[in-house]
Parts: sequence; structure tokens; C-alpha cells
Amino acid sequence: MKLNHITKYPRSVLFFLLFSNHYLSSCQNSVEPWQSFGEITTETRSLASFHGLDVNHDIQLFIIQDTTQPEFIQITYGKNVIPGITTEITDGVLSIKNSTKAKWLRRLNIQPKCTLNLHQISNIHLEGNAKVNCIDTLYSPAIHCNVNSVEDQNLLVYCGQFYGGVINSGNVNLSGQATIFSWSCEKGGGLDATDLRSDDVYLYHFTIKDVSVNPSKQFEAHLFNSGNAFYFKTPTYKFKESTQGKGQVILKKP
Repeated sequence: MKLNHITKYPRSVLFFLLFSNHYLSSCQNSVEPWQSFGEITTETRSLASFHGLDVNHDIQLFIIQDTTQPEFIQITYGKNVIPGITTEITDGVLSIKNSTKAKWLRRLNIQPKCTLNLHQISNIHLEGNAKVNCIDTLYSPAIHCNVNSVEDQNLLVYCGQFYGGVINSGNVNLSGQATIFSWSCEKGGGLDATDLRSDDVYLYHFTIKDVSVNPSKQFEAHLFNSGNAFYFKTPTYKFKESTQGKGQVILKKP
């Protein structure tokens, strides 16, 4: 028997059939792409203990720190697509992802809203268009924060050390207190730490955006582009600046 009858179909049709079969197979463990969004509903999930947070793509997260309650996450989203919001803990890191397939077939203007209650935090990693807002102050000896998101972040902390950087176009707004604050801004990222009280600040700034920090004892600023760095009072112990671009380190008095 000759099997060349398949050539009766145009190549474009054959490609579409093969692609569709592969794509639909990849969706078998998620919400089917043709399934409706469903009514807005809220689901609460209990969580085991964790210390790190990885928020990935298309998630709007509100954080509270209430140690009198168990750790949990509440997710508000379409009833049929909530299963696509995965919450997994691996090696002490809670990963929150929107793995819903074919999001373009549904309501693009509605993001999943998540409220997370945590007891401790030492590591925060944000990707894509994840957005985080702190409702409570996050208390911790030290927090490492890496932001690779296009969205603005609003973080409220009280810690001995807060360090990390932003490597995407989003802005990071920091308030509270960090005794030692070390931060870098790259790839269009911005920083407003006017309301973050710090003893020592170490800043590495590579973007065209203006940034602001609030040190009291030591301030080291290294600028490599046209963005300025503002501070609000002369450090009592040490001040050091280096500029390799048009940006300046500027004392901004009230």
C-alpha cells in the first residue's frame, strides 16, 4: 500500500495539525485553553513553612505578616482558571506562578490577586510582570531581593540588612528601616528609598532614572549613567562618590 496520500494536504495544514496536537497535549495538566474564565471567586490554600518567595509572571501579590495565624495564600481569580495558579514549596522557597494556558483567549485585563500571610522571609525574587505590595511591615534579620519585573513594587521592611537589585524597567519603592542597605539599578530599573531609614547605604546605579536613598552614617554612591542619586542629609561618618557618566550625587535639602 502506498502511503503518499498525506501529500494531498497543503504543508501549512499539516503544520497546523501537528502544532495543535503538540500544544493541546502540553495543556493536559492545566486548564484547557478553550475553557471559560468563570465567575470571580476566592480560594484559600494552607502553606507549610517557607522563608523564600519566588513570584513569576502576571501575579498581583499582597503580603501580610501575622504570626498569630497559619501561613496561607488566598487567590482571587476566575473559578475555572484558579487551578492554573500554582503554589509550590521547594527547599523552603514558595513559588507562585500563573501557569494558565492560552491566557489571550480569556480576560486579559484581570490579573489574579493573591494575599499571602508569611511568618518569615529572607529571599524575594520577582519575574515578568509580577507586582508586590506589602500591607504589613516585613520583619527579618536580612532580606535579599532580586527584581526582574516591569511592574512597580512597594515594599515595607524592618531588617538589619536589605540588599539586591532591580534588573528590569520596573521601579522599587522602599520604606521602613534597613540598617545596611546595598542596592544596584540596571536595565532601566528605578529606586525610591526616600522613606527607608538606613545607617549605611551602598548604591550602584547604571540607569538614566533618578533614584533616592536616605543614609545617616555612611553613603557610597557609584554612578555609571545619566541618572542622578539624591540623598537628604550629610552622612556623619563617611561619604564616597564616583561618577562615570552624566549623573550626579546630589544632597537634596528640604
